[in-house]
Amino acid sequence: MIVKENTNLMNKLFFDIEEKIGEKCKQLLHYSRLGLSEKQKALNLNIPLGTVKSRWNVCKKKIRLTMLFMNKDLI
Repeated sequence: MIVKENTNLMNKLFFDIEEKIGEKCKQLLHYSRLGLSEKQKALNLNIPLGTVKSRWNVCKKKIRLTMLFMNKDLI
């Protein structure tokens, strides 16, 4: 029962984060979940490898900030 509740909570958390991070970050997050390398992500998105790396850094910051503000809402 607890595992199912935690799974539902994690799914909701990911859904809430995905709503707020933007389309480009959603695409990178999707390919990361599939386990693709940065080179494969670049090929799939038709962008240079350096752009994948810099975009991923921006996305990580957006995710962190989103989670931070979500935690503030819980307090």
